[in-house]
Formats: sequence, C-alpha cells, structure tokens
Amino acid sequence: MDKAKVTKWIGILNNPSYSKRDVLSAILEECTYDELESIYKRSPNMLKGLLSLSYLKRTSYNQLFTSNVKPRRDLKGYIGVVAYVVKRNAALINKYIEYRIRGERAILTGQYDQARQLIKTINTTISYSYWAATCLIKIARLEKGLKECTDFYNQLCDNNNTITRQIYYCAYRSSSLDFIDEELKRVLVPESMEYSEFVNNFLITHCMPYWGVKEGEWICADTNSSIIDFYNNFLVYLPNLNESTINDPSVHYYLKELNSCINDPYLSKIC
Repeated sequence: MDKAKVTKWIGILNNPSYSKRDVLSAILEECTYDELESIYKRSPNMLKGLLSLSYLKRTSYNQLFTSNVKPRRDLKGYIGVVAYVVKRNAALINKYIEYRIRGERAILTGQYDQARQLIKTINTTISYSYWAATCLIKIARLEKGLKECTDFYNQLCDNNNTITRQIYYCAYRSSSLDFIDEELKRVLVPESMEYSEFVNNFLITHCMPYWGVKEGEWICADTNSSIIDFYNNFLVYLPNLNESTINDPSVHYYLKELNSCINDPYLSKIC
C-alpha cells in the first residue's frame, strides 16, 4: 500500500474546490483495494457515503446510469474495486440475496404475486435495479401474456436512457418462447464499430452471457448501475475469467475478502 498516495487523496477529498464525483472516479481508478480501505477509514464521516458509492442505492429506474462515475481499470484492479464496494455495502447485499433466493423460488413455483412483492421490497428497501425490471418483464409475460408484458415494457422505456432501454429490450424479447437469438443480435449490434464493442461486451455479457463473455474496461460501466446490478454482474463474469486472472494472488485475496462478508451460496461455489 502506498501511504503517500492515500494521504494525497484524503487531502484532495477534503478540498472543496474539487468535484467530489470526479475525485471519486480518480480514486477508484488509481487505488488498490487496501488503499481504498485506508482512505475510507481515515476520511471524515461526511465523506463515507460518497466513498461507499451510496449513489448506487437507486430510488427509481430512471436513476440507472446517470452518475457519471467512470473509473478505467484493468480487470484485476477492478475486482479489487468490487471487493471494496461490496464490503462497504455488505449488509444491503446480504439482505438482497435473501430476498432474491425467495423471489426466484416463487417464480419457479408460479407464485407470481409473491415474487412481485419481494421485488417491490427490494426496490424500496435496498435499490431499484435493471435486474428487478427485467424480472418483472418476464413475470408479466409468464402470468398475463404479451399485451401486459408489452405495456409494462413500454412504461419502463419512458424517460430511460439508451443503455437501460436496450437491457429491457433484451428481457422483453427473450421472455417469449419463440425467441430467436439471431434476430435479437441483428437488432442490438449497431453499424458503428466504435459503439459495437460496448454492445458486444456490456449488453451481451449482462443480458445474454451464453453468447460469450469477454474481459475489458467496459466492465467498469457497472459503477453507474445500481448496487444490485453491480454485484449481480460481477457474479456473471466471474466464472468466465481467464485462468491467468483467476490464479493471480491479488485476485485470490479480493475474492477471499468478498467471501468473508457476503452470504451467497452461488458466490461461495465459484470463488
């Protein structure tokens, strides 16, 4: 750990002439897990909400991807960021996992009212997320058919940004039994090569991971989603990390820190 770096960033955080969100992005981009922990512990209480990424506790679907916190990290460094953020929000995430397991069981057994109520509880007590929105799209299709599903999908898309609309579109199209992969792929992948890399990585990994998960800095976009999506998406690409990443000692350390504070049977299996 670089103690001088930690002291520098604490000083910048306490300087009112800097944008707190810009400083947060820079800290997440530059600091290791241990340095992030040290900055958090040495900072005054008024900054701890910022440093724990409290903005990820979304109070509506419209807040998703609106924060503009954009660290650029290689994958190993980003896993350290994930471990730090999840540890800071462990109580909320553990509560979400408890509700998620019950909600998944309710969906599988056709208890859709109970599933919707559990998702509503997650939204109001933990965070809104596109995970919740996509679950509700599929529940609407399973229980009430195409019209109800379409109405809810259109409602979600109002006033939402392009990224969330595309995520909802994936859920909407894949909720049908006659869903065809190739049709969705033709719609999602745009002509712009500059944007297609983001689509082929972020959207596909988050919505259709069986198409293939690729490592890259695009993963850091999850720092603008929600605390639920931030955690869920880490679980999606964790089993797909290449061998050199998985076997790295720093990654082992980060995963051990995660397992020490999160009670998720799925995480325990893949770590």
